[in-house]
Amino acid sequence: MKTGARPPKLAVNLPQTVKTGETFSLDVIVLEPIENDLLLGGVKDEAISTASYPLPSKVAVEPLIDAKSGTGPGGIFKLGKAPDRPESRWISAVVVRKDGITMVTRRLQVVAK
Repeated sequence: MKTGARPPKLAVNLPQTVKTGETFSLDVIVLEPIENDLLLGGVKDEAISTASYPLPSKVAVEPLIDAKSGTGPGGIFKLGKAPDRPESRWISAVVVRKDGITMVTRRLQVVAK
């Protein structure tokens, strides 16, 4: 989902399937020069359930760019750990700047070892 005059263009790297208890990585890469923009971002990991569909989720955001140096990693790079039981999960990320917001959601399938 995108909104604003110039939402960030993103590439997302996340496995489709992981085994229970396995560590996985999520990379949300900003595909354009960041320049002097203040960039905020955050990730939400939640189990998929029909009860949560109509409820909005909150995602805490934090600066992705160091305010003093104006530099940063150019995206969100996180390690996660799959739960100990098989299930489906939503992994969502949001990247915000002054003139746009981009939110991406991917399904992560957790399978038994």
